[in-house]
Amino acid sequence: MSAEKQPMREKSRKDELIWQCRLSSLYHEYREGFLDFCHRLVFFAIITSSALLVLGLFGSSPKIVTLLTLLPAISASLDLVLKFSIGAQTHNFLKRRFYHLEARLTGNKISDKTLEEVEKEMVQLMADEPPGYRVLLCHCSNLMDIENDEEPRLQISKPKMLLRNVYRFTGTPPPQIEKQKN
Repeated sequence: MSAEKQPMREKSRKDELIWQCRLSSLYHEYREGFLDFCHRLVFFAIITSSALLVLGLFGSSPKIVTLLTLLPAISASLDLVLKFSIGAQTHNFLKRRFYHLEARLTGNKISDKTLEEVEKEMVQLMADEPPGYRVLLCHCSNLMDIENDEEPRLQISKPKMLLRNVYRFTGTPPPQIEKQKN
């Protein structure tokens, strides 16, 4: 390969690594936010139901008292089993690691060695990631397109969008959005 074409190849490789770091950071930011919201919701249910039980406002309704008695235990068990807090911390860590990798790629002159090191670290980080939520990843890819002033490429149905943080959809990826011809 000629010396003239070498910088072009490095730039595209660098741009691809930056894009992957940003996509991964965005994905982990969304997962962290969702899991943190679930964790806070569980504790809101625990505190609210316990307070209502202590106040004794529903003493005349044994079904509500029973529900308020069980809700903290069920909520805490749900948080413990589904590991909302631990998951949020894991995604926060991964998000920050991808931001650090992206920061290593900023600047005009990035050596081949730096590109290789960053790529190696990215592969290691991706190996440590929990299983991915494919629709959320596609949504983040669309957000990256919008950030780059491009039209989103993937068409995601509303039901899948609603469940993007809850269910790991398998199978074929969402279809590409047809570009309108002018």
